[in-house]
This record gives sequence, structure tokens and C-alpha cells, in this order.
Amino acid sequence: MPFDGETYERDKDKTRLKRQLSDVRRYLIANPSWHTLAELEEALKYPQASVSARIRDLRKPKFGGWDVQRRRREGAEKGTHEYYLVPGSKGSQTEPPRLGEEEFARRLMKIRRKAELAIVQTSPGSAVLPVLRSIVELTK
Repeated sequence: MPFDGETYERDKDKTRLKRQLSDVRRYLIANPSWHTLAELEEALKYPQASVSARIRDLRKPKFGGWDVQRRRREGAEKGTHEYYLVPGSKGSQTEPPRLGEEEFARRLMKIRRKAELAIVQTSPGSAVLPVLRSIVELTK
């Protein structure tokens, strides 16, 4: 797992961060409910800042692309958020595949043709016409 960052030192940080990430992930999977950072700190014995950082890591494609939801806890103090790892969501935050230049050009032309056809079929006073014309112009 490629951890990185300005202050990351592989020899000093890799094992610790890897363990934290694994522990946070396993705990959230085993306990599928909403948890505050304070609750996770209590359960895992890691500082809230570390737990928060590992939750952000879990969302990254290189760490599984997990869907970790966040919301304000009802009735709690201002700024108290809780987190929920959606079961089975691994990979849901992965980056879409990149298109090759030819495929991109083909899809762009298809969009342009559809916009041109829509212009012909749209009423003259429609508010959509300027948008369609912009699409045609931008895809030239």
C-alpha cells in the first residue's frame, strides 16, 4: 500500500499506518453502524486525527475505494460527525478508466451529432437552444 505525503517516512510510518488502516477497516466492517471519531478512538485506541486520516485513506482508490459516508450526528454538539462504511462498497470510489484519444474523439463526435439533431427538433424559442448551440460549438 503506497502511503505518501510530505511528512511520510517509510521506515518510521509504513507499519504503523498499515496496521491502523487495517484495524479501522476491520472495525467498520464488523460493526456496520454510524460511529463518531470519539467512539472509534475509544474502540481502537488510536487518536481521532489518525482515525480520521485512515477513513480518508479508505476512500482512496489505492486503498480500496470504500464508500465511507459522513453525516452530522443528530442532537450532538456542533461539528460532531459520524461515519459509516457501506457494506460491500469496496471499489465503489475507483477512478473511471481513461479513454484513448480515438475513443474520446469518437464519443465527442457522437455528442455533437446528438446536439445538432436536437437543435433541429427543438422549438425556436426554447431556452435549451443556446445550450445545444454551445455544445456544438465546443465540440468542433
